[in-house]
Amino acid sequence: MTVDDLTADIAAVFHWTPADTASMSLGDLLAWRHKALIRSGTVDE
Repeated sequence: MTVDDLTADIAAVFHWTPADTASMSLGDLLAWRHKALIRSGTVDE
């Protein structure tokens, strides 16, 4: 999994642009991706 993958998952759910996530730390990206998975109904990878 790459930062681009995390950003893509977040963008798909929350409709954020890459610029919206560019300044986020890795920890923040992981936390928002987790929220995106919950919101999308995905159980877990």
